[in-house]
Amino acid sequence: FFDAPFWKPWLPWVLWGSFHLAALSLFVNRWVRISAVVLGACVFMHIAAHRLDYSNNRIFFSTFLILIGLHDAKLGEWPLRIQLALVYGGAAINKALEGDWWSGRFFDTLMLDAFALGWYEEIVLRFPNLPVGRLFGMATILTEASICPAILLSPGGRLGVLLILGFHTAMMVATRAQLSVVFLY
Repeated sequence: FFDAPFWKPWLPWVLWGSFHLAALSLFVNRWVRISAVVLGACVFMHIAAHRLDYSNNRIFFSTFLILIGLHDAKLGEWPLRIQLALVYGGAAINKALEGDWWSGRFFDTLMLDAFALGWYEEIVLRFPNLPVGRLFGMATILTEASICPAILLSPGGRLGVLLILGFHTAMMVATRAQLSVVFLY
């Protein structure tokens, strides 16, 4: 659809201009809700036009912006809280159903083979009978599963947000930001 000759010459410029105008408007605190919807829609359009550029993070970001733009005082922050609960609850279920997370194979591959983290290798070698990868995998599943009810049940979702910040900070420190950089794109 987006490769059609009618769209191809001007669509990238319209998306670029709309995105930057909305970002500027958001930056100077003018037409905030409309700007958030336009930003989210531009990211969605970009993803639809460039299928190979898809990532969960871009979908999450654009959906979050659109939900902010569609904010209703009667609903408060519930749409955002529900989205976070679905993301982390779904991630916990996805990991819980995958054997590599329970066996430790995922973490061993990530930390040893992909990132070659010396501190992780040292722990594995120093404690050969301790299933380090398995413990990390179970802790990740438990943390993500805990975020879901914490977002929904704590006042304003604050406990859940604190868990999210702690979880991602720990992940960034543990991987020396190698994993976090991947999710920026």
